[in-house]
Amino acid sequence: MVTREQMDTLTTRVSSVLELVSELRIENSHLKAEVEQLKERQDQSDRKIEEQAKESMRLREQLEERNAKLNEMILKEEELENFMLQVIGQMDQVRLSEYQKEFVRVADLKSEGGLAESAAPTGGAQTPAELLQVDIQQNGAFSVESSTEDQVSVDLDEGRGMEVVFDDDDNP
Repeated sequence: MVTREQMDTLTTRVSSVLELVSELRIENSHLKAEVEQLKERQDQSDRKIEEQAKESMRLREQLEERNAKLNEMILKEEELENFMLQVIGQMDQVRLSEYQKEFVRVADLKSEGGLAESAAPTGGAQTPAELLQVDIQQNGAFSVESSTEDQVSVDLDEGRGMEVVFDDDDNP
């Protein structure tokens, strides 16, 4: 039979086991709450990473679109620059033609005796080369490197050179 002392000892032991069980249940509930908080943080982190990935993709697409537009604009700029150079070339041809016409007019007036040397309309220039040289010096668009009666060498902007030769075939 069980004695009273044994019964007290067993009761004490059962009480301590119940207290331990109670403490373990409390600790378990704290751990469960902490696990839930960690899961929430992980979910939030996952959502943020996903949002950042979407934002990154959107920005990448935007960058690609803008790069494409930039490339298109660069191509259009090059086309426009080529067109402008063609127009400037055509204007230079018209200008040279006007110089040649002026030269012929001045030469005709001189040969007819209707124009004195000092009365030349372009400051006394007698050849197309001289007419062009006077205009270049007045406008300052480029500098004259060398000049002869039939030919003028000029240095255009950006270091590009140009040589203008006046042949008899060019006269109207």
